[in-house]
Amino acid sequence: MREYVELYNEAIIYLQNENFEKADEILTNLYSKFPNNQNIIWNYGLTQVTLGNPHKAIDIWRNLHLEKETNHYSFVKLVSEKLPKYEEIYEEYNLAVSHIQNDNTDEAFNIFQNLINYQDSFPLPKNIYIGYLLLLIRGGKDILVEINRLPIHIKEMNLIKEIIKQWKQQRFRNLSSSKGKKSRKYLYGIGLVASALLGAFIIQQTEVEKNEESIVTAKKSELILSNKYEEQVEENKIVLETLLQENEALSKQLSEKELKVEDLNRLQSTLEASNISISDLESQAGLSTYKKGLQFFKDKKYKEATNSLKLSLEYRPNEYFSDDAYYYLIQSTSRLNSDFELRDLYDQFLLNKGENFISSPFYDDVLLGKAELLIKNGQHEEGIALFEQIMKDFSTEWTAQRAQKFLNDLEEVQ
Repeated sequence: MREYVELYNEAIIYLQNENFEKADEILTNLYSKFPNNQNIIWNYGLTQVTLGNPHKAIDIWRNLHLEKETNHYSFVKLVSEKLPKYEEIYEEYNLAVSHIQNDNTDEAFNIFQNLINYQDSFPLPKNIYIGYLLLLIRGGKDILVEINRLPIHIKEMNLIKEIIKQWKQQRFRNLSSSKGKKSRKYLYGIGLVASALLGAFIIQQTEVEKNEESIVTAKKSELILSNKYEEQVEENKIVLETLLQENEALSKQLSEKELKVEDLNRLQSTLEASNISISDLESQAGLSTYKKGLQFFKDKKYKEATNSLKLSLEYRPNEYFSDDAYYYLIQSTSRLNSDFELRDLYDQFLLNKGENFISSPFYDDVLLGKAELLIKNGQHEEGIALFEQIMKDFSTEWTAQRAQKFLNDLEEVQ
């Protein structure tokens, strides 16, 4: 645990220094291990926004426990409202790449110039900066002015550094050659470097854009916060101001987080000296918060139940009681009519390969709940498949009888 706390603290430092690529690398790793940790979720999503990947940010933030009228809720809502504009940017970028593939670099350059002008209002994906620099180099233009205009986090990216390095080396070699040969050799040499890089860029980044497009298509129906918007220019300014405020807030919180890390290290040393296992403490904390959540559920305090049960799973997501915690979290969430979050909870339970989940007595209950939700959302084919699975694998359970009843009702309706 200490190792992960130190990594998180390191990521926050990278965020403060606007080295978002490094922060992204660390937070990606942490998020894969702690997908329910609220601090990791928030900062990982924020990193994606600053890297120009808002669709990915919204996808990550789906696991965020948001309360209305809070700064986090307002910011997520604001980002989601900008998604249509980013889709326009993606379309323009793809068109530029198509022009490059067809050797129509003038049209591509004009598009990239227009896209770069958005950088004062939107955090742009790195692909746009890469393509713009490479087209400048291919045209034999001096890119020093454009390099100075690059955002700090873009300058710190390894691929950008490599492009600038190669351009400077070639420029130095050309300037060192004779005056009579300089112009032709400069254009020829830089053209080779740019063509080589641009060729790799087209092949690699076209695949990236296909992935981006698939994300856009897949997530359109899920982004419930997205709405039609007006007065884009004014709202764009709000996005930029909000991002700056968030970065400032991260900076202010850094010293506090460092102190917390020091306290945690001191506590860990004390516990180790006393032969007390931190893992055991986490298990106890997970069990304690699970019991609190279960009692809240029994008392019909479903909001409090969800908070306690989520916290229990953050402590220990794969303990002997974790399948119970997930089940009652699902039940509490269902009673709060939060279908958007419920779908993810069903999947998290059913996709968990832990023995406690695979052999859980709640497994067929969760299957049934997901099937009913699918039918409710109009996904009849998938829902019917789950009903049939329940009847086959759990034929002696009450869930099989309920599944059969649902199928009968569906046949009557059809």
